Amino acid sequence: MSRQRIFTKDFVDTLSNSVEDNMIHYKNPDFNWLEFAEEQKGTHHVPIEIPEDLCDRMLTAVPPNDAKNKARYDFEAAKILFEAFPNLSPLQVAQREIWVFLSHCVLMPYVRKRWEKIDEEEIVNPNYIKEHWLYGQGVVRNWLHGLYWSVYATVERVGNNGADFDYTLTERLFTHQNIRSRGVAAAPFLMSNRAPLQGLMNFLAVHESDIFNKYMEYRIDACVQLLNNAGGVVDLTVWDKNDFFSYLERCKNIILAVEDRKKQRKALREQLN
Repeated sequence: MSRQRIFTKDFVDTLSNSVEDNMIHYKNPDFNWLEFAEEQKGTHHVPIEIPEDLCDRMLTAVPPNDAKNKARYDFEAAKILFEAFPNLSPLQVAQREIWVFLSHCVLMPYVRKRWEKIDEEEIVNPNYIKEHWLYGQGVVRNWLHGLYWSVYATVERVGNNGADFDYTLTERLFTHQNIRSRGVAAAPFLMSNRAPLQGLMNFLAVHESDIFNKYMEYRIDACVQLLNNAGGVVDLTVWDKNDFFSYLERCKNIILAVEDRKKQRKALREQLN
């Protein structure tokens, strides 16, 4: 396998701490981030191969301005990105340097088109850059890493030698964007383990019309908390997705009891006044 230059960890840290200083570079679509990194000895080689047409393919999945369902396009972009690197190891998936390099170099045109505020507004909040090009609040908050991880954590390999992919759970995750970008992103246990997330997605599919037909966001949060708490009772490393599904099944009454927390807090205040 060929070796690809990417950013070093130190250079990624420097970028993360210098967004305001580099804003003039972020606003320039022609700025050469690779040269910028090399000038600071901020690159090294890793054994990955980047398809030459990756950016062109990713650009086909940019949602039109009038798109009512951007999640559908993001799902397609995630599949393209995953299929470009279908065999990354867990260690490689976790390397922020890969995703920050891609967002600043190879896939900068795609990320700029997906998050157009960088070109449309004269003044861009530095947090906007951190959350999409770098890391604002965890893995899913880096756009490319979040896309890849969402597939990596939910896809099922099928066919001969696992050469084909079943994206059923992945599509379900993208259908509920708030779950992907908030509920799941805030749960380190789910972020680092595929089995509980797959169990949760299967539980959601089975109970979409009864448990999750209302208060979905709050009840998903309850599921996440239950899965996190289960770690204090059993050794979750030996559980597969079916074990996690069964555990949530046993907790149905707890999940059903969760309603709109804002309304519950308001009702409580009214009772106390």
